[in-house]
Amino acid sequence: MWRYTPGRVGTVVDRPLASNGGHLFTCRVLETDLPVGLWDGGSAVANAHGELVGVNVAADPHRRGVGLAVELKSVRETVTVAARAVGLPFPTTAPPSPAPPGAANQDPVPGVVVDGDQVLYQAVSTLAHLGPTAIELLAKTLDEPFPREAQERACRALGKLGPAIPRSVVPFLFLAADRNADLRPSVADTLVRIGGDDVSKPLRERSVGYTTTPPQARAWAIQTLGKLDPKVLSDQERPILKQTLLDLKYRDPIPACRVEAETAYARLIANGLIAPGK
Repeated sequence: MWRYTPGRVGTVVDRPLASNGGHLFTCRVLETDLPVGLWDGGSAVANAHGELVGVNVAADPHRRGVGLAVELKSVRETVTVAARAVGLPFPTTAPPSPAPPGAANQDPVPGVVVDGDQVLYQAVSTLAHLGPTAIELLAKTLDEPFPREAQERACRALGKLGPAIPRSVVPFLFLAADRNADLRPSVADTLVRIGGDDVSKPLRERSVGYTTTPPQARAWAIQTLGKLDPKVLSDQERPILKQTLLDLKYRDPIPACRVEAETAYARLIANGLIAPGK
């Protein structure tokens, strides 16, 4: 969580900034007295009225106590360039960008209010097209109040990477499924593509969480378990998965969960992926 820190804008300058990929963008930069730390990049800069005017980038490496933030209009222009570079459409209108203190002789920036959800969706779409380099940012969109359509897009993009995806992403997927039931189908598809013990184990834990997991979430976990490929599981995990589904099939107190367990177990048997129980 970010916390509010008061500060002032000193000067406003146009200067080139380099992206992580080495691309140079000329941006309008706000030089502030805000203490921008190592993990503060991406935090918001607001004016006295609570209006967003910029995004913190970093501390100036050459001047102590000077923080650098990119003015809001420049942020949007940069994202637009990145989106078009990968063939994505992006709105060209921008929200009003009030001139901060110290920016004398600047004309007001005209614009219209845009649909915030649409902007977030476009941002996620841009990240999705950047491939593996954007994995961490895509995963973090699942832990933020992004529109459902944007998070579904992020899930699909992560799923395309399959087993190559870093295992650190998996908890974000489960978090999204726990918070929003509408995302569970997209999350399930992505989890199945990723596979492995890191997916099977938390699904099993949810499937048997009689007192900690709601029945609908348990049914979803059981259903997703049945779609996993045990061939990519460890020798230790395969028999545990088999026994878990058998126990759920015969002993689960929720009829719907027993049905899901029976279906999941039958699917694995039909595919010849595990040997049937005695």
